[in-house]
Amino acid sequence: MLRYQIILLSIALVVCFLGTAVSPLHAAELSTSSAVGKGTGPSSEASASSENASDKGTWDWSVQVQYARETGDCDYNVLSIAPRCSRRLLQVEKGGPLAGRLLFVLEPSVQLLEDESVNAELRLMPLLRYEFGSDEKIVPFVEGGVGLLWSNCRTDELYSEFTFSNQLRAGLDYHIKPSVSLRIEGFFEHASNAGLASHNPGMEVYGPRLGCVLHF
Repeated sequence: MLRYQIILLSIALVVCFLGTAVSPLHAAELSTSSAVGKGTGPSSEASASSENASDKGTWDWSVQVQYARETGDCDYNVLSIAPRCSRRLLQVEKGGPLAGRLLFVLEPSVQLLEDESVNAELRLMPLLRYEFGSDEKIVPFVEGGVGLLWSNCRTDELYSEFTFSNQLRAGLDYHIKPSVSLRIEGFFEHASNAGLASHNPGMEVYGPRLGCVLHF
């Protein structure tokens, strides 16, 4: 198990280094946004309105590296790497603690699972994600979706090579800087072949997940 922890640490360090390298670009963007926000009058309001409309239609890109401990029907140590693209669908300005934003996320991922041997999984997950509050540094979230799963791991519960994955996650992002954040979350997953094969007991796993995210 030590070799996988070393791999995870090495990747996390690379992610943090890349985040430091691209952070000046984010700082320039934040400075420009702040300058626009300090303006007054119809022109600045029109600019802010145009900026909000533009943000809603753009895609944000990130890469996350995470380590998880899965328990339930199977017990695995899991290292995952996932590029993500997201797009804001709705901004909720009012609602007290429920104010926030709704996003659509597309997440392909590669996972290495270690038990008595090492197995691999590939996922393609479309997700709906809701981020609470307006704080850009600490962001609570909940997300869930249904996607496709390929695995070379064969168990009594996960018999087919291709299955469907249903996931629900809740956690917290802590932004060290605009380009790098730490993520801690809990997850629940149900995987089955939806009756497409004669053997379909399904598999359910859950656990904690910790990782680092690089935002482009």
